[in-house]
Amino acid sequence: MAINVTPIPGLDPDINDLRRRTADFINAEVLPMEEMLWQSRRGADLTEDARESNRRRSIELREEIKAGVNKAGLWAPHLPKEYGGMGLDFLSLAYMYEILAYAVGASTLFGIAAPNSGNASILVKYGTDEQKRRWLLPLIEGEMESGFSMTEPDHAGSDPRSIETEAVRDGDHWVINGHKWFTSNGIDANFFIVMCRANDPAGELGTPGRMTQIIVPTDTAGVNIIRGIGIFGHV
Repeated sequence: MAINVTPIPGLDPDINDLRRRTADFINAEVLPMEEMLWQSRRGADLTEDARESNRRRSIELREEIKAGVNKAGLWAPHLPKEYGGMGLDFLSLAYMYEILAYAVGASTLFGIAAPNSGNASILVKYGTDEQKRRWLLPLIEGEMESGFSMTEPDHAGSDPRSIETEAVRDGDHWVINGHKWFTSNGIDANFFIVMCRANDPAGELGTPGRMTQIIVPTDTAGVNIIRGIGIFGHV
């Protein structure tokens, strides 16, 4: 069933136009292919070769649609224009997200899936030029995946004050010790943004024990992903 979007009286014409363009794209390009787009999550009764074929086709279709989203000027609406996004304000984003919620997986197809979207916003605002080159730009282009690692086994992620994972300064490096739990997108990530406490004798990060975020490539020595918990019944 298609999304039926009509202009909202009194709303900024640009936002109404954004709603219309987003709905038109979803109706034309996403909803007709919805089953095929996510076939990699289905097919328990198929042979392994058939499932693999479906998975590859699903990935190809998603990449084709992402390219279409980009061409339509609807990619990464939360990011500034200088980083390839739309530069939308909060209200415009809210109305666009309302439309995207109609289609399964639309956030991924439009470049706003968490935790990539939040991590990209963090890097835009706080990343160094080198960090942006190495991590942000490939993340925006869809060449990398990221994870956000905050929650711990014995502490709720909703209360970061309880975090015990510690980063200790060792020469030019930071050594992180801790056990994280339910790291969003951890199984597919190329890098994590890790919430931890900084034990910094040099005082470069201020008060000892101060909360900080450190970019950790997943292939870093000592990173051990215990297991991945999938969604929709599949890992």
